[in-house]
Amino acid sequence: MIYGVDVGMRRLAVASPDIGIFEKINLGNKIGNRRTELRTLARWFDELIVPGSDVWVESAIMGGAGNVQTAVKLAMTVGAIFASPGPASMQLVAPSSWKAAVCGHGHASKDDIRTWVENHLPESATACADIEDLFDATCIAEYGRLAAEGGLAAPRSVSRRRHRAVLRAG
Repeated sequence: MIYGVDVGMRRLAVASPDIGIFEKINLGNKIGNRRTELRTLARWFDELIVPGSDVWVESAIMGGAGNVQTAVKLAMTVGAIFASPGPASMQLVAPSSWKAAVCGHGHASKDDIRTWVENHLPESATACADIEDLFDATCIAEYGRLAAEGGLAAPRSVSRRRHRAVLRAG
Protein backbone atom coordinates (compact mmCIF):
# COMPACT_ATOMS: atom_id res chain seq x y z
CA MET A 1 0.00 0.00 0.00
CA ILE A 2 1.16 3.49 -0.81
CA TYR A 3 0.25 6.59 1.15
CA GLY A 4 0.72 10.26 0.34
CA VAL A 5 1.06 12.79 3.15
CA ASP A 6 0.58 16.56 2.91
CA VAL A 7 2.10 18.23 5.98
CA GLY A 8 1.27 21.45 7.80
CA MET A 9 2.43 22.89 11.10
CA ARG A 10 -0.61 21.59 12.98
CA ARG A 11 -2.20 19.31 10.42
CA LEU A 12 -1.72 16.20 8.33
CA ALA A 13 -3.65 15.02 5.30
CA VAL A 14 -3.18 11.36 4.40
CA ALA A 15 -4.42 9.60 1.28
CA SER A 16 -4.15 6.07 0.01
CA PRO A 17 -6.37 5.68 -3.07
CA ASP A 18 -5.46 1.96 -3.20
CA ILE A 19 -7.44 1.24 -0.06
CA GLY A 20 -9.76 4.26 0.05
CA ILE A 21 -8.18 6.20 2.90
CA PHE A 22 -8.63 9.97 2.73
CA GLU A 23 -8.20 11.48 6.19
CA LYS A 24 -7.17 14.81 7.63
CA ILE A 25 -6.42 15.96 11.15
CA ASN A 26 -6.22 19.65 11.88
CA LEU A 27 -5.31 20.68 15.40
CA GLY A 28 -6.38 24.25 14.68
CA ASN A 29 -5.31 26.51 17.50
CA LYS A 30 -2.36 25.59 19.66
CA ILE A 31 -3.02 22.65 21.98
CA GLY A 32 -0.56 22.74 24.82
CA ASN A 33 3.07 22.99 23.82
CA ARG A 34 4.73 22.01 20.55
CA ARG A 35 5.76 18.64 21.94
CA THR A 36 2.11 17.81 22.70
CA GLU A 37 1.08 18.86 19.19
CA LEU A 38 3.75 16.69 17.59
CA ARG A 39 2.84 13.69 19.73
CA THR A 40 -0.84 14.09 18.82
CA LEU A 41 -0.07 14.22 15.09
CA ALA A 42 2.35 11.28 15.31
CA ARG A 43 -0.12 9.14 17.28
CA TRP A 44 -2.91 9.86 14.77
CA PHE A 45 -0.55 8.99 11.90
CA ASP A 46 0.55 5.72 13.57
CA GLU A 47 -3.06 4.63 14.05
CA LEU A 48 -3.98 5.36 10.44
CA ILE A 49 -1.06 3.79 8.55
CA VAL A 50 -1.13 0.05 7.85
CA PRO A 51 2.20 -1.46 9.00
CA GLY A 52 4.55 -2.35 6.16
CA SER A 53 3.25 0.37 3.83
CA ASP A 54 5.24 2.77 1.69
CA VAL A 55 4.73 6.41 2.65
CA TRP A 56 5.60 9.46 0.57
CA VAL A 57 5.74 12.72 2.49
CA GLU A 58 5.87 16.21 1.03
CA SER A 59 9.08 17.82 2.21
CA ALA A 60 8.99 21.13 4.06
CA ILE A 61 9.81 24.14 1.92
CA MET A 62 12.95 25.69 3.37
CA GLY A 63 14.03 28.38 0.93
CA GLY A 64 12.75 31.67 -0.30
CA ALA A 65 11.63 34.71 1.60
CA GLY A 66 9.22 32.75 3.80
CA ASN A 67 9.09 32.69 7.54
CA VAL A 68 11.98 30.63 8.94
CA GLN A 69 10.00 29.72 12.05
CA THR A 70 7.24 28.25 9.85
CA ALA A 71 9.77 26.18 7.90
CA VAL A 72 11.26 24.84 11.14
CA LYS A 73 7.82 23.89 12.49
CA LEU A 74 6.95 22.13 9.22
CA ALA A 75 10.22 20.21 9.43
CA MET A 76 9.41 19.26 13.03
CA THR A 77 6.06 17.84 11.90
CA VAL A 78 7.76 15.83 9.16
CA GLY A 79 10.29 14.54 11.71
CA ALA A 80 7.54 13.50 14.12
CA ILE A 81 5.86 11.28 11.55
CA PHE A 82 9.19 9.97 10.26
CA ALA A 83 9.74 8.52 13.72
CA SER A 84 6.78 6.17 13.15
CA PRO A 85 7.77 2.50 13.35
CA GLY A 86 4.92 1.26 11.12
CA PRO A 87 5.80 2.03 7.49
CA ALA A 88 8.20 -0.21 5.59
CA SER A 89 9.62 2.88 3.92
CA MET A 90 9.19 6.63 4.11
CA GLN A 91 10.40 8.98 1.41
CA LEU A 92 10.46 12.76 1.16
CA VAL A 93 9.38 14.34 -2.10
CA ALA A 94 9.69 18.02 -2.97
CA PRO A 95 6.44 19.76 -3.91
CA SER A 96 7.77 20.70 -7.34
CA SER A 97 8.79 17.08 -8.02
CA TRP A 98 5.42 15.47 -7.32
CA LYS A 99 3.57 18.29 -9.06
CA ALA A 100 5.74 17.94 -12.19
CA ALA A 101 5.44 14.15 -12.30
CA VAL A 102 1.70 13.99 -11.67
CA CYS A 103 0.22 17.26 -12.94
CA GLY A 104 2.73 18.00 -15.69
CA HIS A 105 4.51 21.02 -14.24
CA GLY A 106 6.21 21.80 -10.95
CA HIS A 107 4.30 25.01 -10.31
CA ALA A 108 0.82 23.46 -10.39
CA SER A 109 -1.77 25.47 -8.48
CA LYS A 110 -4.39 24.08 -6.13
CA ASP A 111 -6.90 24.31 -9.01
CA ASP A 112 -4.54 22.41 -11.34
CA ILE A 113 -4.16 19.67 -8.74
CA ARG A 114 -7.90 19.42 -8.13
CA THR A 115 -8.60 19.27 -11.87
CA TRP A 116 -6.01 16.53 -12.37
CA VAL A 117 -7.52 14.38 -9.60
CA GLU A 118 -11.06 14.98 -10.89
CA ASN A 119 -10.03 13.95 -14.43
CA HIS A 120 -7.79 10.99 -13.60
CA LEU A 121 -9.06 9.66 -10.26
CA PRO A 122 -12.75 10.64 -10.04
CA GLU A 123 -13.51 8.28 -7.14
CA SER A 124 -10.65 9.81 -5.18
CA ALA A 125 -11.87 13.31 -6.04
CA THR A 126 -15.24 12.48 -4.48
CA ALA A 127 -13.55 11.05 -1.38
CA CYS A 128 -11.45 14.21 -0.98
CA ALA A 129 -14.70 16.10 -0.28
CA ASP A 130 -13.42 19.53 -1.39
CA ILE A 131 -10.51 19.43 1.07
CA GLU A 132 -7.50 20.84 -0.81
CA ASP A 133 -4.95 19.11 1.42
CA LEU A 134 -6.48 15.72 0.58
CA PHE A 135 -6.16 16.46 -3.14
CA ASP A 136 -2.45 17.18 -2.54
CA ALA A 137 -2.04 13.98 -0.50
CA THR A 138 -3.76 12.00 -3.27
CA CYS A 139 -1.31 13.33 -5.86
CA ILE A 140 1.63 12.59 -3.55
CA ALA A 141 0.37 9.00 -3.27
CA GLU A 142 0.09 8.88 -7.07
CA TYR A 143 3.71 10.04 -7.27
CA GLY A 144 4.64 7.18 -4.94
CA ARG A 145 2.78 4.72 -7.16
CA LEU A 146 4.60 6.03 -10.25
CA ALA A 147 7.93 5.75 -8.43
CA ALA A 148 7.18 2.17 -7.37
CA GLU A 149 6.32 1.23 -10.96
CA GLY A 150 9.43 2.94 -12.32
CA GLY A 151 7.27 5.29 -14.34
CA LEU A 152 8.87 8.59 -13.43
CA ALA A 153 10.69 10.59 -16.04
CA ALA A 154 13.75 12.58 -15.09
CA PRO A 155 12.70 15.95 -13.65
CA ARG A 156 12.84 18.88 -15.99
CA SER A 157 12.99 22.50 -15.12
CA VAL A 158 10.30 24.92 -16.25
CA SER A 159 10.76 28.56 -15.39
CA ARG A 160 7.92 30.38 -13.65
CA ARG A 161 7.70 32.77 -16.61
CA ARG A 162 7.31 29.85 -19.04
CA HIS A 163 4.76 28.19 -16.75
CA ARG A 164 2.62 31.34 -16.65
CA ALA A 165 2.82 31.70 -20.44
CA VAL A 166 1.66 28.11 -20.92
CA LEU A 167 -1.26 28.60 -18.53
CA ARG A 168 -2.34 31.82 -20.28
CA ALA A 169 -2.17 30.15 -23.69
CA GLY A 170 -4.21 27.13 -22.52
